[in-house]
Amino acid sequence: MFYRILLLLCCVVLTAGLLVAQQADSIDADTLLPESEGDVVASDYPMPFPARGGRVDWGLALSGGGLRSAAFSIGAMKALYDLDLLDDIDVISSVSGGGYASYWLYSRYDGRDDTRFGAGAFADTEFPIQVCTLANRSRFYPFVQMLAAFVSPRSAAFRSYRRAIQRSFGADVTKDRTLDSLLVPITAARAPYFIMNMTLKSSAKQHGKKPSKIDKSFEIGPTYRGNRTLGYADWSDGNIAVKSWADGVAMSGAAVRFKLSRKIPNHSNVLKNRELDLADGGLSENLAALPLIGRGVKNIIIVDAENDPGYKFKSYCSLRSYLADAHITLAVEKIDAFYDCDNRRYKTDQKVFAIASVAVGKAVSNSEYDGDPIDSNIYYVKMSRPDSIFSETAMKTAGIEVDDLNYEGKTRPDECPSGQLRPMTRESMLRDVLSYAHHLNGDWRWGKFIEFLPFINYNFPQITTIDQTFYSNQLDAFIGLGYLEACALEDFAATGRSCSNKPKL
Repeated sequence: MFYRILLLLCCVVLTAGLLVAQQADSIDADTLLPESEGDVVASDYPMPFPARGGRVDWGLALSGGGLRSAAFSIGAMKALYDLDLLDDIDVISSVSGGGYASYWLYSRYDGRDDTRFGAGAFADTEFPIQVCTLANRSRFYPFVQMLAAFVSPRSAAFRSYRRAIQRSFGADVTKDRTLDSLLVPITAARAPYFIMNMTLKSSAKQHGKKPSKIDKSFEIGPTYRGNRTLGYADWSDGNIAVKSWADGVAMSGAAVRFKLSRKIPNHSNVLKNRELDLADGGLSENLAALPLIGRGVKNIIIVDAENDPGYKFKSYCSLRSYLADAHITLAVEKIDAFYDCDNRRYKTDQKVFAIASVAVGKAVSNSEYDGDPIDSNIYYVKMSRPDSIFSETAMKTAGIEVDDLNYEGKTRPDECPSGQLRPMTRESMLRDVLSYAHHLNGDWRWGKFIEFLPFINYNFPQITTIDQTFYSNQLDAFIGLGYLEACALEDFAATGRSCSNKPKL
């Protein structure tokens, strides 16, 4: 165990150094070539997604954060399904680990007229099977395989990563699905449009200004690719540069750029480069909310499951800064009352964000904004320890005693027989969350040692994603936490549904 921890530390330090260096990349002025020819582009945000529920008014953003984010996002989307809110989502924007969850969901959708979007993953009869199957495949990217990728050629490393995504999150019948494979049901408003977010290795230097991270954020959807600096272009060659859906997800999660970044043809006449080098979207905007706010989507649910052991809301603060540069004000009252992004300090003695499962806010453009007015409602689901779930009062209300919590150890199912799995209810998920949290935060013998190590944290739910393998109890806990927190959206949704007929937690 100690040897494994030392190896993890070496990997973390190496990766951290790489990421710092990558984020400083920019293109010098001599790479600008305005007279060059590129594909026909539009400077404005494309609005290709159809209206579900009557108009384009709901968007869902799934943050980065590896396996942890994928599991938390799956739980959050299950809550949206139970609340009937998933039926109204017009577009799902994802980055990195959130893309795993998006891929997992879409690969279980058959696209037929009579199939409700999400039923193949989230229907009460299907959900336990699909979660069990995910647990069975959850040796996603073992540490030894990660080390092997470091010494492999770039193409081999990327293929290994993409295969791991297909194997763990894809459904067998759709493992080679292309980006445009679901255009018919998307166009017919039976399924949400989707956006995968990436980061350009470089971005054009314009008007004598150094490019910001917002200019490096790059979008790929089933029908277009681009960003606000390079413009937006259709896939003129029909997705040939991204041959499968898993290719796009792998590009969006390519955190180790020097091994995993991929290139697609340059569509813009702004740069002379023939190709665009793309990697993990979390290197620019880790919440995947920028495309939705920029388009002025009226209601935006942000699922934030990044590694944030100090609850300093790094990605939220970064997004606020990017939007401020674009003359858009983002304010989420309960987050702003907890942490001061401008001065990087807490506003309360409490260092764990526990005051809300869903924090509500606004994104509003000011008079200097160059575009149609933006007035978006923000529903921010932060992976945290809300009192409504973790407090003694909440446990007492739910009839749960600490002695009742049962940690089953590190197990993975060998098979997932239909009809023989336990139902996943709101109550069972609460027990899964509390059992694993109690074990990790109280009983685990390595916990006191780990908490002193840099970049590594094992204080549920804020645990590192260096180890890209999960066991059943870990998956159940993070899926359950995402579900329980997102269920608080029942207080804001107009569907009249709740996650269960039991009293709210």
